[in-house]
Amino acid sequence: MLQRQSNVNLAKALAEVDMASKELKIANLTKEQQIKATEAKAFKKLALAIAVSLVIILFGSMYAIRSIYNQKQALANTLETLTNTQSHLIEVEKMASLTALVSGMAHQLNTPIGTIVTASSFIQDNLQSLEQKFNDKKLSPSDFNLFIQQSNTAKDLVISNINRLAKMVEEFKALNVSIALDKPMSKIKLRSFIVERMDTLQGYLSKDIRFEYSGAELTITSYPSIIGDVLKTLVINAYEHGFKDTEDAIINIDIKEQN
Repeated sequence: MLQRQSNVNLAKALAEVDMASKELKIANLTKEQQIKATEAKAFKKLALAIAVSLVIILFGSMYAIRSIYNQKQALANTLETLTNTQSHLIEVEKMASLTALVSGMAHQLNTPIGTIVTASSFIQDNLQSLEQKFNDKKLSPSDFNLFIQQSNTAKDLVISNINRLAKMVEEFKALNVSIALDKPMSKIKLRSFIVERMDTLQGYLSKDIRFEYSGAELTITSYPSIIGDVLKTLVINAYEHGFKDTEDAIINIDIKEQN
């Protein structure tokens, strides 16, 4: 009885130990499952956060690229507008310079043209008077001689003023000459050249500008028309902008040799 009781107690103890071991295994398995579930949940959250971040970065990048493109387009449009405005201003400056030269030239041409018209009218009146006396048979040698003298004087006046007009036109053309690529350079006495060009240009400006020169007479080899165009542009700019409200207009030209 004692032996059986002992065996039963031993079996019971072994069963309890086995039960406790299984319960421990079940608890460990349950804990592992919970840990895996927690890890899986954390991974899902991390993946979701990464996905959201990537979406935000993607949309942010698209917005930034779009913004940069719009700014680039705006800058390109602004640059085009500025370029067009600059071209327009250059054309306006050219037209203003041309207007100043043309009005000055018209002012200079008025005197010889008026003289030619007056002399031509004088010759015509004398011819009519001579013809009338001839028809009335009252033409005397002294009348004819006077007509010849007066007509010669008027003719000389017309010819001299026509030559003056031709010279003025040539001078005006010289102010606006363009460089021919095949035209060689030439030696220029710089001071004499500048004085001559300034004297010519002065005749086409409605405002009196006094030019003062200093420096030695130097001889250079260059394109005369280029130097003339530069001088003309500088003087016209000073005439239109610097001397607009100035009566005592002075331009100092100093010639220096360096190296």
